[in-house]
Parts: sequence; C-alpha cells; structure tokens
Amino acid sequence: MSVVLYEGPSILDGKPIVVVMTKGGASLNEKTGGMAQTYILCSDMPPLEAVKSGEDSSICGGCPHRPSTGGSCYVNVAQGPRAIWDAYKRSRYNQCDPLVAGRGQSIRLGAYGDPAAAPTEMWERLLTNAKGWTGYSHQAKITPELKGLCMASADSEKEAKEFQADGWKTFRVKTPEDSLMDGEILCLNETNGIQCRECGVCDGRKINVAINVHGLQHKINKFKTWSLQIV
Repeated sequence: MSVVLYEGPSILDGKPIVVVMTKGGASLNEKTGGMAQTYILCSDMPPLEAVKSGEDSSICGGCPHRPSTGGSCYVNVAQGPRAIWDAYKRSRYNQCDPLVAGRGQSIRLGAYGDPAAAPTEMWERLLTNAKGWTGYSHQAKITPELKGLCMASADSEKEAKEFQADGWKTFRVKTPEDSLMDGEILCLNETNGIQCRECGVCDGRKINVAINVHGLQHKINKFKTWSLQIV
C-alpha cells in the first residue's frame, strides 16, 4: 500500500512537491531489499518533464548528479518515479500521518529526490517508530538539520573531510582505485552482499561509508574511454 506523506512547497525553492511512500515487502532492488521507498516528486509535472526543464531542482537541489545538468544519476525517471506520479495524479494514494506510516518499517529516504526538499519535521515523525532507515543528501551544506537522519553525500575526499568536520557521517563515491579514508568502510553490499534493509549503517548516525562509482553516465564514460583505447 502506498500513501502520501507530504504535499506542499519544496523547502529548497518553494515550488509544489509531493512525497509518496510505497510500503516495504518483496522488492526487485537487490541492493536495498524490501524497504519502504519514499519518492520526492514535483507535484505539478511528470518527472521526465521536470528533468528536461530543470525543474527537478525543486526536489534535487544542487545535486551534481542531476541529469538536467549532465550528471550521472542512476534513477530512471521514466520507470518508478513516473509510475508513482501517474498513480498520484489518479488519486490512487490516500494521505497518511507519517507517524502511522512509518511504524515498524525499514525506510529508504529518497528512492528519488533529496530528503532536504521536504520538511525535516515530517521525516522525524516518519522515523519515530521506524525499524530503521537509510538516507542521503547532497544538500548538507544548507540543511544541517538533517544530521543524524541522513548521510552527507560526498564526491571527493576533500568534501567528505569537510562534512565530517562539521559533524556529518558521510557517504562518499570513489573510484575502485581509490583507498578508503580513515574511519570509513566500504558499502557492505559491495563487500558481503548485505542488503540495506539488514545493514542499516547509512542512517546518518553510525559510520562513514564509501561506495565505488556507479550510475548510467559512469558506464557510458567508461565505455567511451575503453573505445578510445582500442581505436
């Protein structure tokens, strides 16, 4: 069962957004397992249109991985986000108190969209009685209130060190050739195949984590490099 957790202005730019949560259970996502998934969407336009027009800034802020700015976001907005938005527009989802919706759930904050776009108070209410959660934000520089709820997404050692010095736990994207930083572990899904639902370290409170670079644009760039090498 899916529910609407929030409808209102984006905290990032004041434009209309909606937060929908799909309940946990069987999942095709091999990394996360059967977690409840939250989708943060522009409520007034389809996800693909938002990406093409740059209006996805309402839900993704200044994330460097936004496709509209040439980034490498791994989310295919024409699939999951579009299906969720279509159902929302058909009034298939009821409003639900986040306190009730999150009870006993393992929750993924931001299967699409950045948690910083929605009120922190809503997330706190959702997680009050949750079993566990994961969350990541590229807005750590402007939303310190998400400390302890989300990992600060970092794209370099320098950025990770800055966030850590400011009290954040970080989730850093690295190349396979890069070493781990002190006090940092490699994502346990990569090392041991443990799913996020069972792991739970990316809740913004436990430890700094790194993951080897992934995403569609990275695969494209890797292919281009390989092609040039064999020409």
